[in-house]
Amino acid sequence: MKPRPTRLVIFGEISLLAAALAVAAVLAPDADWNLPVLLILGALAILSDLRAIPITARQVKASASFLAIVATATLLGAAPALIVALATILATWVASRYDLGDLLINLVTYATFTVAAGATFDIVRDELALGPDEAGYYLLLFAVFMGALAIDFTMIAAYTAYVERSSFLTRLRTAFVPIIPTEAVSALLTLGIAFAYHQVGVAAVALFGIVLVTFQTLLRELLISQERASELEVRAKQLAGFQVALLSALLRTLDLRDRMTARHSAAVARYARELA
Repeated sequence: MKPRPTRLVIFGEISLLAAALAVAAVLAPDADWNLPVLLILGALAILSDLRAIPITARQVKASASFLAIVATATLLGAAPALIVALATILATWVASRYDLGDLLINLVTYATFTVAAGATFDIVRDELALGPDEAGYYLLLFAVFMGALAIDFTMIAAYTAYVERSSFLTRLRTAFVPIIPTEAVSALLTLGIAFAYHQVGVAAVALFGIVLVTFQTLLRELLISQERASELEVRAKQLAGFQVALLSALLRTLDLRDRMTARHSAAVARYARELA
């Protein structure tokens, strides 16, 4: 049975989620409620998370949902991004019905890094008077993306280490550090979405979304095909080994009945193993 968090931990999670919702409510009037952009990025986040690519070696899933949420937080604000984040988590949970404890920590984590990313970006951008035509604007976006990623992995790793009584640092080292280069590329894609939005408009965001979802779907199907091919290869080797073992057993049976054929049977068995 999977270990469960204590009531105190659950209370802390609910309190943190409530705090994130309260901050988002305070910031909501100053947000940019651009409905087309919100719907496009929301659809990208949800569809991408539903079609996430499982990475068995790292025990994580790869999708463009994080990219879409951070893009929403920086382009529209914390409150619209929080709607996208919570809708993404709930949609994935409805589709897979995983453990409620995991659902709660996912809601808390996504709410926390989403509100932190949106609020931080807006405050620093306004303080430094950065505009989308300046390099500093995109450097700030990159930094906010990586900061939100650090919050995400730190909270999930801490919770998992607590529940499973494992090492927090080991989880960070094995799950977070190896994907930093890949996530840096995702941050650059987020910069591309922001730049295209400010230069071209909503159509560019829609095009980016279609390309990302299509690419992820094709990559997912390719990985599934490769996994099935590997399974078939393993099964074929197992079947070949079984056939050789069966042949060897039959030849040994013949040897017991007729010693004159023993040497010939052994040679046949050796050739069969080499052919397999």
